[in-house]
Amino acid sequence: MLHADKSELESNFDFFRRNLSRFLRTHNGSYVLIRHANDIAFYDNVGEAYRAGLDQFPDEQFSVQRVSDEPIELGHMSFALD
Repeated sequence: MLHADKSELESNFDFFRRNLSRFLRTHNGSYVLIRHANDIAFYDNVGEAYRAGLDQFPDEQFSVQRVSDEPIELGHMSFALD
């Protein structure tokens, strides 16, 4: 299984942060599929978004983010992301 490289993840997350206010206006609570700093589509749940990412991008170079202005607590997993 391949995984998105760190620069892809950082670029996608930066894009997400810069566009969050726009996403919140129309897709609050949805999950956005992002690839190469572009929003591809929005989904009702994380599973749908992730499966769509795998179907469309078998190289796994994509990100999924929840459209919310509330921070998400990742607990110990956040340490593994560095």
